[in-house]
Amino acid sequence: MVFPDIQPATSSRKEDRGYTQGHAAGYAAGIRAAAAEQLGLREQLQAEHRAMLDAGRLAVGHAVRALEAAAAESRQRRGAVLEEAQDVLAAGAMELAEAILGYELNDGANTARAVLARALATVSDVQTVTTVRLHPEDLAALTAVDVGSVAGVELKADPALGRGDAIAEYPQGWLDARLGTAVDRAKAALLGNDA
Repeated sequence: MVFPDIQPATSSRKEDRGYTQGHAAGYAAGIRAAAAEQLGLREQLQAEHRAMLDAGRLAVGHAVRALEAAAAESRQRRGAVLEEAQDVLAAGAMELAEAILGYELNDGANTARAVLARALATVSDVQTVTTVRLHPEDLAALTAVDVGSVAGVELKADPALGRGDAIAEYPQGWLDARLGTAVDRAKAALLGNDA
């Protein structure tokens, strides 16, 4: 039989102490190295995260500016289209009004009465009107329906005026009751300077 060689306990304690101290020193060094590596990785990840956020903000900023530009262009185009449509509608309305006026002017007696009424409508006292000048056919139509005179107002034929036109004369001036002038005023109001 063989007996193992047993060392005294003191040397075993020294070895144990050395082993324990070495282990503790190595473990502490490993933890410090791991902490330093973890800190480096954290800083790297934070830098990558900041860079990614900056790139995202930049991309969002570009997208917002592109959308704002597209919206502004859309508003501008829509405004131009609406303005053009409004002008076309106003011009069409004026053409329709002129066509209706032309048709109505063919009814001599009604046209002549309407002309005289329009010429006298703006005055509160008919006595202030001295003369109403009318197209010769309108004056003849008034005479034919026995409205050839209005108390104190002279009705005169004026071949320079068109059918449906009238000019009322006062002691202090005159009133332009011509249809063409009224249509021109309406065009200017609706269409602006392009009328």
